[in-house]
Amino acid sequence: RCQYDFQRRIKIVAKITDGIKLLVFDLDGTLYFGDRPTDGASDLIQSLMKNYEVAFITNNSSKTREEICTKLTGMKIPAEPRAVYVNSVMTGAFLRENGIDNVYVIGSESLKSEIEKAGTTVLGDESAENLVVGFDVNFNYEKISVALTILDRGGRFIACNMDASFPDQDAQMRPANGAMVGAVSGAAYREPDDIVGKPTTYIVEKIMSDHDVTAQQTLVIGDSYESDILMAIRNKSKSVLIAKSSDHESKNVLIVRNLKELYGQI
Repeated sequence: RCQYDFQRRIKIVAKITDGIKLLVFDLDGTLYFGDRPTDGASDLIQSLMKNYEVAFITNNSSKTREEICTKLTGMKIPAEPRAVYVNSVMTGAFLRENGIDNVYVIGSESLKSEIEKAGTTVLGDESAENLVVGFDVNFNYEKISVALTILDRGGRFIACNMDASFPDQDAQMRPANGAMVGAVSGAAYREPDDIVGKPTTYIVEKIMSDHDVTAQQTLVIGDSYESDILMAIRNKSKSVLIAKSSDHESKNVLIVRNLKELYGQI
């Protein structure tokens, strides 16, 4: 039985990697937990870079691309800024492409900085015309009140992502961006007009365009079915889910327990 299961997994992996040119790795919960790298992350990425193009994707809207790149290289995970797709940068790009200006931002200073770099005016009060909600450790009642005023005037509501939680360095789950979005939505009786991050395909489409590959040549690796894997499914790409349960395994979704298991099979 054990031998059969092993051979079955090898066959699935062969199908998963067939025709793949680009590997897109999630970060939080996949390559690291907080400031702690996942066991085997450095060796895995260094090995895979010999045969594949590798890009990194994160729904974290609180950091700049340079900050995430520095974090990865500090963990001996080779990364260049151009290969790191951070939600804050992508939110700035989304606003620019859609002509959305004069925004009030709930989020970190890094998020505000990336939005301004993209050419969008960030305002600090209810005079703003539109609203962006990102991860904010200083989220409070006053920010909800400003957001509600803007939305009551018909402002556009952009969520960086809808992640409910994320694992810290001790693998304890903490409230994520979805908690902030949920509070604003509850007050305004209104869902976001736009969602930039996973599981929407906006960011992965950017990654594929930059690397000149198709969805069928792209493999997504992540720890969240609701975020990483649903993005891959919507993008019509294959994926690897790092999880203890095999409930979602199919011809286009491979389940592995950890990076070391992936290292031995891919």
